[in-house]
Amino acid sequence: MQYNTAIFIKKQKRMNINQLEKKLSESLEYLNSCTDDSEANTVVYQCISLCDNILELDSNHVTALISRMKLNLHPTINNTSDYIADAEKLAKNPVFSPDFRMHGYESLIYAYNDLLGMTEQAIKIAEDQLIDVQGLFSAQFQKHGAEAHVLNTLGNLYFNQDNTKQALVFWSKSFDKDPFIFERNQMGVHHLLAENWSEASRFLTKYYQYCYNYEDDGFRVALGKKLEEFLKAGKLDNEPTLIALYYHIVRNEEASFGIKSTSGFIENYFQDLLAWGEKFPQSSLLWVAIGNTCFFIDNYVKAIEAYSKVLTGDAPFTILVLDRLHTACKETDTDFFAIPMPKGEFPNELYNVATKYLQFYNAGEKA
Repeated sequence: MQYNTAIFIKKQKRMNINQLEKKLSESLEYLNSCTDDSEANTVVYQCISLCDNILELDSNHVTALISRMKLNLHPTINNTSDYIADAEKLAKNPVFSPDFRMHGYESLIYAYNDLLGMTEQAIKIAEDQLIDVQGLFSAQFQKHGAEAHVLNTLGNLYFNQDNTKQALVFWSKSFDKDPFIFERNQMGVHHLLAENWSEASRFLTKYYQYCYNYEDDGFRVALGKKLEEFLKAGKLDNEPTLIALYYHIVRNEEASFGIKSTSGFIENYFQDLLAWGEKFPQSSLLWVAIGNTCFFIDNYVKAIEAYSKVLTGDAPFTILVLDRLHTACKETDTDFFAIPMPKGEFPNELYNVATKYLQFYNAGEKA
């Protein structure tokens, strides 16, 4: 039988890499739990050496490359230049997956902006990343998500340079690609403080809907207080979305607004909320607040009336409304399927609502 030297060398190389990978994994795990600084310093250098050995055998070994990047920022090493060199390789090498290449760009931006204070260079890198995104992702939703992320980064970089005007341009472009980026809430706040009501409504409402359950270090309460100030000054009289956002915040942050329960909200705020709903019957967000208030005190008849207006209003956006409407109908023996469903150009939201509606319908048919 003919001996294949090339296959033997390849297998031996793979065996060597496997052994080095195992050793690297064990060493990194030990480093993470190491409490002795002197010993940790020694282990860091050992890990760097293991990464080097793996990359000598396989120059595109992504785990070793990323591990070496992180190790180069360890206080023992603090080698920013080598970190940048590895990040450039990760960002620019087409053999790596799109996600790893994006990580490479993000690492470069971090190095130049956060470590070296060279924000202009970080902006140039982000601009290059935005160009590369076009060829990295084929699926439209992936491309939009990546573009949104990079545009948001550009907004942050300009904001850190005190160029708020340019930051808002990039944040707005990012929002158009993907409205659900958690840390972008400051965009809406800037528009609110500048009294750009339509832009503030657009951005703040999406942020609040998506990020309600996140820890926000008092952001929601501060936003509610600012909205309250504008509302009392009469500046929001024609801004139903911002008015509704205020009442949603008050109802969910009761203690910060001097109330202790839903009954306190009803006593102090509900009549004004209802009056705003009557003034703006097409404001879905106002009628969500009204419907939720009725639902939580088991006034299901009034909740049905309010939720029905949500679904025929300007933004029938939330599946939660449909769930609660369905519950209220069951509690009152009301025909859920006789209630008009949304109409209009809300493709993503309507898809979700229609899907939920179909689930209820199928469940009813089986019953």
